[in-house]
Order: sequence, then structure tokens, then C-alpha cells
Amino acid sequence: MAVVVLSNVKGMDGADISLACRQFINSLCIPYKGMASLSPEIYGQLVQWTDNNTLCALAQVSKALRPVAERPLYRTVYARDAEDAFNACLALATRGGERGPYVRRFYFYPRSSRLTVLPEHFWQAVKVALTLMVNLDVLVLHDPTFTNTWVLSGPEIKFQLREANLVLQWDRTLVDFLETQDRLVSLHVEDSLEDGPLAAIAPGKLDTLRVLHAPPLVVAELLACPLTHLQIEVDSDTAAIVPTIMLDLGRIMKSLLSLQVIYLPENMALEVFHIISTSVYAPTLYRLGALPYPVQSVSIRLVLCRKY
Repeated sequence: MAVVVLSNVKGMDGADISLACRQFINSLCIPYKGMASLSPEIYGQLVQWTDNNTLCALAQVSKALRPVAERPLYRTVYARDAEDAFNACLALATRGGERGPYVRRFYFYPRSSRLTVLPEHFWQAVKVALTLMVNLDVLVLHDPTFTNTWVLSGPEIKFQLREANLVLQWDRTLVDFLETQDRLVSLHVEDSLEDGPLAAIAPGKLDTLRVLHAPPLVVAELLACPLTHLQIEVDSDTAAIVPTIMLDLGRIMKSLLSLQVIYLPENMALEVFHIISTSVYAPTLYRLGALPYPVQSVSIRLVLCRKY
């Protein structure tokens, strides 16, 4: 049956491929003396053309098929519900954590925007799972209470991320983690909930970072990074320092190609756009994000039209 499936796969559409694979699985459910002798190449071809439901069935056929079928199943772990995320983390920790290296993308972003205090055993499970995901490329992690950056602490965290979206408090623990990431290209972070100066990134760290979405105070800490795309999220507490940060940005950030300043108060727009127009990156800037508020002032429109 395996030979039939693989020999005809190029001439089949998606429905025919799925049907052929299901037929093969049904044949494997009958004791088959030579099943264990099938080559990894055949298993790989079967997995390549199967959907998730079929992969789940394949994973239960034999020990030989299980790792081949589970690898694509666990490549992306996506959870919008805390219970789903908890169960996924437990699944990664079973059987000695053999599934952990399969995960390349891990997303936990709760559906509800309300403040939800998740129990400590939940975050303990997340911590254990993160230590097992040694091949993780993308991490999206949302802590509604901003109190659990400790899940990223310690030398047992081995992965090197390309993209991180961390709705966590910017504190010393988070900064220590980021300083270990030598291939991080894209970063989305939140502000600190503590008074006083933010924890600073050590010189020479995050030198691969190109894309940043952060509040003004965090942007100020990362001005040495060779950013090409920057989104600054302003709020009422940080609006007053935006012109100063934009001046520093305008003197340093020659590599910037795209800039978006969101939630900028309208009464500051003219000053900020004037700073942008005189910056070192102005000649090469190809995208400037629109203000979320209606632009009423003729003088603001003139600045935008003349420059862009």
C-alpha cells in the first residue's frame, strides 16, 4: 500500500492524497509484520501529505511512526486558552520531554483582555516546557499580571529566538534573558510597572535586532540596535518624553526604513513630524505610520505633504 500511495501522489489532488493516506493507516491498524521495516523516507512522504487529524491517527499506529507524525503536529503550539496551554505544556513534558525539540513556534495569548491571575502551577508548567523547546524560533507569551518573567530565567533556557512578542514586565530578569538572544530579529515588549529607571541592555547585545515594537522608555534603552522598522506606542505617562527620544533617534538611527508612532497626542504631532523631517534617516525612510487621531491642522498636513 505504501508503494501505491507514494507512486501516485504527484497526480493526486489534496482530497485524493488524504484518502490514500487514510487507507494506508487503516491497513496499518491490522497487524502488519513488516511495518517496522518501512524506511524513514516512506514515513516522511506519508507525513508530508497528511492533515492534522491523520497525523494524530498515525502517531497512535506504532512507535516507529509516532515521532515522525508528532514532529509536524508540535511544530507550532498555539493556545488562546490557559487550559489548552497548560495541557500542551504537560504533553511536551511527558515521555522524557522528547516532543520539546519539535516545537519551533509557541504562542500563548489569552482571549480575554481582563486581568486574569493564573495559578503558579500553570507558570511552572510553562517554565518546564520552555526548557525543553531547544529549537524554538518564535515565542509569543502574554502574562496578564506582569509578574512571571521568571519563566525565562536560568541557564536551562537554551533556545535562540528569531522573533519574540513578550507581554511581560520589562525588568532585570527579562533583560538578562534578552541579552542571551544572539539571533533575535524582531521584538515586541511592554513597559515596566516599577518606578525608577528601566533595566538597561548591556552594550553590544541585541546587535541582530531589526524590528522593534515598544513603549518610548524601552526604545530609549535600545537606540544602539541597528533597527530598520520601529513602532513606538505612546501613552499619557510617556508622551512628554517622546520629542526627546525622537531627537536621539534622529541623530543615531541611520538604518531606519519604517517608523510608526501610535497614540501620539495631536498637539505633539507637528513637533514630532518636524523632528522626523530633519533626522538622519529621513532621506531613506519609506514608511511613516499614520496618526490614529483625525488630523485637523492645515500646518500638519503641509508638513506631511512637503516631506512625504
